[in-house]
Amino acid sequence: MECTILITFKRRTRGCNKIVPRMYVVNDKDAERFYLRMLLLHAPGATSFKFLRTVENVIYDTFKQASFHRHLRNSDEEWNRFLHNASTYQMPKQLRQTSAFIP
Repeated sequence: MECTILITFKRRTRGCNKIVPRMYVVNDKDAERFYLRMLLLHAPGATSFKFLRTVENVIYDTFKQASFHRHLRNSDEEWNRFLHNASTYQMPKQLRQTSAFIP
């Protein structure tokens, strides 16, 4: 006796063209990829790399500059304040471990 299994696939009908199916995590030490990922997540309707680097009709050289002008990241002063505050209550080993995460 022969058994035949019939498998049919159905295409997604809701929201399949509005999502990014998978985006890998990028370490912030790899700056350009990190800021590219940030722009891809926050710039709707991106069609090209040039589109991502363009903010208010100005084309920036790097994704880092474009993300700064889109106000997706703050200046480095925030990290300086964080390290100054951390240095008052953290032990040296903890401070070294903390500073390892700063881009």
